[in-house]
Amino acid sequence: MTKSNRLSEHEPSALELSQYRLRNIAKLLGDRSPMDDVDVTFIANALKNIGNGSDANAELGVTGGKGQRKSKESAAVRQRKIFACHWMASVMRPVYPEDSPQYIDSGLGIGLKEAAYRAAKAFGFTEDTLLSYWHKHPELHTPSFPAPITSYPRET
Repeated sequence: MTKSNRLSEHEPSALELSQYRLRNIAKLLGDRSPMDDVDVTFIANALKNIGNGSDANAELGVTGGKGQRKSKESAAVRQRKIFACHWMASVMRPVYPEDSPQYIDSGLGIGLKEAAYRAAKAFGFTEDTLLSYWHKHPELHTPSFPAPITSYPRET
């Protein structure tokens, strides 16, 4: 995957955000629902420019960079790996007694290999895949989960 101007490679890329926006616009059009002026202007300008010969991918903001995957499925796999690693970090936390103030941060107290085994079964990966991803991405060694793409601000 190429480097980009994203704050973290684990946030949605500009491509993923553009694809999400287009899916929402398509749903609104299909449902004949009202659209924001920003979306109407965006789609009208894009279609006009495409009609005048501009590149459709560029106009719609879905031109992928070198090595960047465009499919929803590949983005979903990446998000599942990220989620699995955060889940692993959660279950690897120590077990605290119920009467402890730290109980809210309690995990299962299991080791990395056991966490990878359980995550592999739960998320549909191999243990080796998750362990490799875990070792390549130390920033995922936290139980904090990223915000879903639906929570990102809309472009204006």
